Amino acid sequence: MVATVRDLVERVGALSAELADLRTSLASEVRTRRVVVVEEDGFERIILGARDRFGHVTVVSRTPPGASTIAELFANDPVDADGANVGVALTDAGNVVATLDVADDRAPRLWTSDGREHT
Repeated sequence: MVATVRDLVERVGALSAELADLRTSLASEVRTRRVVVVEEDGFERIILGARDRFGHVTVVSRTPPGASTIAELFANDPVDADGANVGVALTDAGNVVATLDVADDRAPRLWTSDGREHT
C-alpha cells in the first residue's frame, strides 16, 4: 500500500510539472494547423488554417443555409513552375465574386465575377 501511494504521489507530481510546462509554452506560442473562433451559439466566425503549402484567414458572415459569404486572405507556396501566390478572395452565396492576387513574376490581378480581369 505504501508503494502504491508513493507511486501515485510521484505520478501526480510528474503531471503537475508537465502541466506547468504546458502553461508556460502556451503563454508564449501556440502551434496548430487550424484555429476556429466561434460565436456564443457555435457559429464559426473566423477560421485560421494551414495545410499542404496553403494558409488562410477566413471571416464568415451569417447567411441562409447552403450559402456562404466570406472574405479570405490566402497564401500558397510555389508548386511546380508556378510561383508563390497571395491574395484576397470574396465569396457571396457560395460563389467567388472577386479576387485580388499577386504571384511571383506576375503583375497583381484583380478579377471580378463579371468576367473582367484588371492588372
